[in-house]
Amino acid sequence: MRRISGVLIILAVVLLVMPYSVSARVKLVTLPDRDVIGIALDNPNYTLVTEERVITLQSGINKIDFSWQGVSIDPSSIQFEILSHKDTVKMLNVSYPPNENALVWEVYSPQAMEERIRIYYLMGGFGRVVSYRAVTDQEEKQAILESYFRLSNRSGEDFTNAGIRVGYGAEWQKNLKNGETREMLSFQNPSLPVNKVYIYKPAVDDKKVPMYYEVRNEIESGLGQFKLPGGKVRIFQRDSSGATIFIGEDWMKDTPVKEKSELYLGVARDVVVKRSIMSDKRDRVVRNSNKNVVLFDRIVNIQYEIENFKKEPVTLKIVETVPDYWKIEELAGPSVRHEKKDSETLEIFVDLPPKGEKQVVNFVYKQINQLP
Repeated sequence: MRRISGVLIILAVVLLVMPYSVSARVKLVTLPDRDVIGIALDNPNYTLVTEERVITLQSGINKIDFSWQGVSIDPSSIQFEILSHKDTVKMLNVSYPPNENALVWEVYSPQAMEERIRIYYLMGGFGRVVSYRAVTDQEEKQAILESYFRLSNRSGEDFTNAGIRVGYGAEWQKNLKNGETREMLSFQNPSLPVNKVYIYKPAVDDKKVPMYYEVRNEIESGLGQFKLPGGKVRIFQRDSSGATIFIGEDWMKDTPVKEKSELYLGVARDVVVKRSIMSDKRDRVVRNSNKNVVLFDRIVNIQYEIENFKKEPVTLKIVETVPDYWKIEELAGPSVRHEKKDSETLEIFVDLPPKGEKQVVNFVYKQINQLP
């Protein structure tokens, strides 16, 4: 049953009835059904509903009543737009009957005519969930990535042939009844490049090497057209027989264009890191008149012994966190490069040959002006 309704009455009739009341509204002529309806879910916190109707205006001042029962509409968000004759038909004012879910627009028309109008409002009661399904090939080089949008209607209103827009991927024309939930395919990327990365974060766990898939939201990956909204990702892999096996699941963060997300796959058993602090000493020590230390530089020497037991080479990323002002004194080892991400974070990349050949990386940094 339709819970949002509208009625139209010309001013001459309004003058003959009592001040605006529920009983008066019931006797008014009902507006035509809306012939265009749109549901925009671009904003994760609000739902914008747009509807269009064709009404018959009389010459002079017309009063258009818009009322709703059992639905959650923000009255302050309701907007009225004239579409067919913007230069001649004018909306004069709007009034809100007391203690009612309703409002009345006063519209002037120079002559009797049909007019298309558009009404916007924010409506509550919609639930939305984004999820993803990724299926990689056996070699973990490519994946099929699908995104689904689940929409639940608890607004109190039925929608017929509504245009549904979620701000990314596909748009749909669907019937959506009150109490109904629909899950719709937003987009599919049939050949997403897969980059499996190994990231060692000693500040989190200095014994384990987690594995991740990188999802890059860029044109080169077949994406890069819109922000990927955050959602749960279920990850599968094709085995040698062509069957699909479940690898795991993770939560993908909101990923803007040209950014990336990392999907956790578990702990690597065939990439091993042993981290040792070889020395931690003071340099350039400053003392006060009582011979007490008041300032010094700290020099730390860290050594990584890394082994890759996989049959293929991999690249390990080591993420070191160093507070305060500091600089690199030494970073040495075969196939080593680095990038300072911010004032406290250094990423060290090590290319590892296959089958257990040990690599040793030496990292020395100096923290400046430390307090005892």
